[in-house]
Amino acid sequence: MEKRAFLAVVLSILVFMGFQYFAEKNMPPQEVTQTATENTPTASEKDINSEDISGKEGTAADKLTLDQNIAEKIITIDTGKAEIKLTNRGGRIASILLNDYKNKDGSKLELIHATSEEDYPLLINYASEALNKRINNSNYALGDLTKENIVLSPNDSKVTASFSYKDKSGVVVNKTYSFSYGDYMFDSSVSILDTQNTFGEVTGDIIWNTSLTSGPKTKYIYTGPTMMADGKLITKTPKNEGEAKLYEEKLEWIAMQDKYFMAALIPVNEGAIGVAKTITKESQEIALRLKTGRGETANIRVYVGPRHEATLKRYHDLSLHKIINYGWFDFIAKPLFWVLVNINSYVHNYGVAIIILTILIKLVFYRLSDKGFASMHRMQKLQPHIKMLQERYKNDKTALNAETMKLYKEHKVNPMGGCLPTVIQIPVFFGLYKVLLSAIELRHAPFFFWITDLSMKDPYYITPVLMGITMFFQQKMTPSPTGGDSSQAKIMLLMPVVMTFLFLKFPAGLILYWMVNNILTIAQQYYVQRKMSR
Repeated sequence: MEKRAFLAVVLSILVFMGFQYFAEKNMPPQEVTQTATENTPTASEKDINSEDISGKEGTAADKLTLDQNIAEKIITIDTGKAEIKLTNRGGRIASILLNDYKNKDGSKLELIHATSEEDYPLLINYASEALNKRINNSNYALGDLTKENIVLSPNDSKVTASFSYKDKSGVVVNKTYSFSYGDYMFDSSVSILDTQNTFGEVTGDIIWNTSLTSGPKTKYIYTGPTMMADGKLITKTPKNEGEAKLYEEKLEWIAMQDKYFMAALIPVNEGAIGVAKTITKESQEIALRLKTGRGETANIRVYVGPRHEATLKRYHDLSLHKIINYGWFDFIAKPLFWVLVNINSYVHNYGVAIIILTILIKLVFYRLSDKGFASMHRMQKLQPHIKMLQERYKNDKTALNAETMKLYKEHKVNPMGGCLPTVIQIPVFFGLYKVLLSAIELRHAPFFFWITDLSMKDPYYITPVLMGITMFFQQKMTPSPTGGDSSQAKIMLLMPVVMTFLFLKFPAGLILYWMVNNILTIAQQYYVQRKMSR
């Protein structure tokens, strides 16, 4: 690369990463039109946690008396994909362990990170705090299940767990969960009947109120609430604590996503409203607002599992796979990702697959880069002539520009010839950058020797240092800037150091790509220079 082109690439990367750090932290990977509307809630919906409303219950709320004396029980259901623990305390989910995704120590990955029983997901929330406490914290009666540990199989592929609650005030709650073998998705339903009309007709929220926290967060990957509404992907986290955004225009699903995993709530009933709420700066929650009062049954589907495109495409009617979005460069990133996965299916090592993909990208742009390096070499030969023109016309910039362009034309040199190949390749780099940063396929994927996880930083910082060294050699082989600009030369000397420190904590897979690309560029540049010098 010509040094100016190299500087342009580096500055583009710095601007891109800076933009993501300051902007994408609260923005979607791809800016989309926010089609959902923020409702003006009805009196019963006005404040889902309103102490005013629960205060109005007065003695009515105090009359809620439990007529069930039931011990807390845990039911474990293994679907083959996940080991799910259901508690009859509120009829909620206590744990989801993924069978195919492990922690570093080899144990199953836990996706429910609740600090207490009150934080278990799929709780029901109404305007009445008294009702909420009763139906979410009481122990429910179990249905027909007689086993506490159930393992599904192809021959015994389905199971339904039922929970029921009632009290002397006439409140009756029924919850069911239906699981299928080999599936991350399950069905759930809830109905609430207030026989004495103690609380009136109300609309309730079914809430996913726990973070997935399946891995270390990164500033460069969006995590948080995500909606599919009116065919558009929306990722907008309310900024202020306690603030909620409501989405009701053709809501397909609402999800909580992190770097590799997601929990999606999919309404079956019509008229569902999606709710995204910020609890603190570090935590959010999502909910489906559905009619569940007066015996109406709210049916939902729940997906809790990996953000794995092939897995999500199994539910093609729900468009869950669209949650995998690489932002502005999505149209480039997805084909590159497809090639990477297919290469890995042959070599069975994502590090080797990254190297092969880098070589393929280099071959695609070889002729373009070859012309760019040749143009740079011709420009270098013109340096003495350009310096003479600069001395001759140092006080007449118009004449200098005219004579310089005349010189370029006589020698058939395009001054932008060295920059154009680099500029064209920038979208490819950013597309691959997004893939290597967030693809779940690279999670815990080993390379060789000390690199045991391509999705994490190099533990010994060897590859970032090697990358910096290759950048230094690449720079030394590049012709000096036109006119010998000393300030630009000093900046170029600092770039390998700056980029090395910038990449210290980046995924090893991304650094591997950059380093191999530098080595291939050096080799091609050396070949072109030898050829042009003959």
